[in-house]
Amino acid sequence: MRSVSATKGTWNIGFPGFAQPNAGQAGKLMLRDGMQTISVRRADELGSAARTAVEGLLGRKVADEEHVTVMAYRAGGAAGEPDHKAAVQDLIEDLDSMAAKASHIPPEEMEVLIDEATRHVRNRPR
Repeated sequence: MRSVSATKGTWNIGFPGFAQPNAGQAGKLMLRDGMQTISVRRADELGSAARTAVEGLLGRKVADEEHVTVMAYRAGGAAGEPDHKAAVQDLIEDLDSMAAKASHIPPEEMEVLIDEATRHVRNRPR
């Protein structure tokens, strides 16, 4: 179960297995060993150095009312050669299956559908 509560623009996010932050640590999700894993802040609460760093990473200015979330976690190990080959084979099989299911659609109609999907993705709000 997840719980979320807000106090003065900062968020306390709780998940099973995680300890709630102490007062003064609002907006931080803590592992039981005390290591911070997620921090959520309003941009107007960030110090100038932190805000500059976030804006540098995003490549744009951040509005005061926007929330900024930072997550830190261990990356999974790189897939080995056999895992990589199996993943590629699975992808090829999935694509072949999708192509077979769409084989009854005339090429002209398929082009129209692809164009429509492309327009939808390019014109969606960000």
